[in-house]
Amino acid sequence: MDLDEEGNPHLSYVDMTNSSLKYACNNVNGWHFENVDEGVSGSEGQTSLALDLTDNVHISYRAYGDLKYAHKNGGLWQIESVDADGTTGGYSSLVLDSYGFPHISYFCFSTSELKYAYKDVSGWHLKTVDSDGSVGMYTSLMLDSAGYPHISYNGAAWDLKYAFEDQNGWHITVVDDESWVSGSTSLEVDASDQVHIVYCDFIGEDLKYACKEALPLTETPKYSIEICPIDIWPNPVRDLVYAKLGLPNADGMIRLSVFDLNGRKVTSLQQPGMMNQETVITLRLPDEISTGQYFLGFEGEGTKEFVPITVLK
Repeated sequence: MDLDEEGNPHLSYVDMTNSSLKYACNNVNGWHFENVDEGVSGSEGQTSLALDLTDNVHISYRAYGDLKYAHKNGGLWQIESVDADGTTGGYSSLVLDSYGFPHISYFCFSTSELKYAYKDVSGWHLKTVDSDGSVGMYTSLMLDSAGYPHISYNGAAWDLKYAFEDQNGWHITVVDDESWVSGSTSLEVDASDQVHIVYCDFIGEDLKYACKEALPLTETPKYSIEICPIDIWPNPVRDLVYAKLGLPNADGMIRLSVFDLNGRKVTSLQQPGMMNQETVITLRLPDEISTGQYFLGFEGEGTKEFVPITVLK
């Protein structure tokens, strides 16, 4: 379920009487129902719904053994097959990134794997996250502030597992191996990128909550510098990029970040202390960065600037 700007609920669900995916919303005129797709079985895993910034509806679900994605634009439903490789698409969880592109975690029945799919301007991309035997049921997906995915799910031993991706790849953790987790998990990432998970322990008959502690900062950074015109070089860049900023108010801190075209943060640098308009800031790109187009972002007090750069490796 998701709420639109006026607080109206929007739901997706499976109609067991005719094996169809249905969509429902409520407004001042009451409930409105629509058939979206056929061949959907309620026993094959949950549907997941999200609204974009203009309240268009996006749904992930499983139909005829495939992972499918439906979105409504201009009053018409458009349906795409995301993953048709085997018997897949169960227990999906869908979120939208800052650009409105869908990201989906799901379970592949034929390989017993946790999988992850996302879409960008070039199309759909599929990744296997965890293949450690019968893992990936009851997934819950969220994106952090850099656009990286975080997933909670059931492990092979019916324990609670957690996976996240960063610039170094996927990282997998067993969160609770004392519990027998058989049911939905729910994950949330807060404004500080701290992870929270709610789940059910069937052995202890308990509702449980797990939180991944964020690393404490010795001092809370304050990005209090006003940023004016930016001069960067070289561009294209290979290893080091240099930036000279207009800094009328130089008492504070700024942050420099490199983002890919999907809005994912590749690297970041905080620059503290007194600076002036002659200060040149140096940012080293990570060795594993690929050739391509990126954005160099500068963040100050109430100010954000982004400059396109080309990376050659």
